[in-house]
Amino acid sequence: MPRNSKPTVRPSEPSAKEAPDAFAAFNGAAAETLMRTCQAYTSGATTMNAEMMSFLNGRLSRGVELGEAACKCENLSGLVALQQEWARQATQEYFAEASKLVQLAAKLAQESLEPVYQHANHMLAEFERPLP
Repeated sequence: MPRNSKPTVRPSEPSAKEAPDAFAAFNGAAAETLMRTCQAYTSGATTMNAEMMSFLNGRLSRGVELGEAACKCENLSGLVALQQEWARQATQEYFAEASKLVQLAAKLAQESLEPVYQHANHMLAEFERPLP
């Protein structure tokens, strides 16, 4: 090879000038994926937090109502019946709330990981693409 000739670059290899661009494109896609994942997680976590606060507010209100009703009881059997009903209702509400939170957590996980799955599938397709 003559001294002043440039080496030939195969088409499948990025040149020294293109390599940083390819690296930046990969990092840009990774940063975009991270941003979308964080946004989905934040949105889901906010929804879960609002649900828990709403539930807590309702339970505290029913606790106040129990105290007011207990003050109006005229005998012990009425107070026991009131507390039994309150405990039954509270148990049902806690089980229902736990079910809601499990559903919200599953949705949060699915929506938070969706950008990662999409990015991984895109990268897999890029690696499986035949070379020119």
